[in-house]
Amino acid sequence: MKRLLIGIGVIYGIATIIAMISGGINFLLVILLAICVASIIGGVYLYIKKDKD
Repeated sequence: MKRLLIGIGVIYGIATIIAMISGGINFLLVILLAICVASIIGGVYLYIKKDKD
């Protein structure tokens, strides 16, 4: 689960940053980026907490 959260967060983060570079900053993209960061933080938190997958 933690690897999935971190992986999805990284992939969506990269895609969102590419969209921002090509299309400019947009409110929806900022929300997507916030969700990506939250997903990565959640995955790292679970990793530190050492939950079972």
